[in-house]
Amino acid sequence: MSGFGTKEFWDEWYINNEDVAEWYISYHYLGNHLRSIVKKEDQALVVGCGNSRFSEEMSKDGFELTNIDYSPKVIDYMSHKYPTSKYIQADVSKMGDVFADRSFDTIIDKGTLDSILCTPDSHLTIASMLMEIKRIIRPGGRYLVICDTHLDDRQHYFRSLTDAGVRSECISIENKEIRSFASEDRYYLFVFRFP
Repeated sequence: MSGFGTKEFWDEWYINNEDVAEWYISYHYLGNHLRSIVKKEDQALVVGCGNSRFSEEMSKDGFELTNIDYSPKVIDYMSHKYPTSKYIQADVSKMGDVFADRSFDTIIDKGTLDSILCTPDSHLTIASMLMEIKRIIRPGGRYLVICDTHLDDRQHYFRSLTDAGVRSECISIENKEIRSFASEDRYYLFVFRFP
């Protein structure tokens, strides 16, 4: 099991790799899909933002975002790099002290779920994360997960959502980018629409 899901791994990664790193697929290839789902007036949250350009590119496209990550190193770095954007240190599975119930219209997870899956007891962390997502999302809200595996292979993790009447769909996106890490031929955008 890799250390991708541990705070220690990411703190060390961000210390040694201060440059912006784009894991998975960039906003350039996701933008059209996101613009058809996310409204410009939405209160949107990006969980596990890391040091990706994703949030800044989405902000330049007219979206207002709040970004969280549990690494204080990356939050400090991104807050200084993009001082007009909102970056908060928070753990996606424990946001009770940070966000009130029904705070966001849209929540975006770009690789955070996949990172959590690399840890022992990942099923417990994912269950806590989804409880928090359900708590802070507004009625009619959308939870978007960008993942490297098809929804059919991850569906069991989301049963608590679908059992609660949340509709889901999976959009396949061809990856046209060449990266030295986390490069797949195809990525998937899971869209969960809350009642």
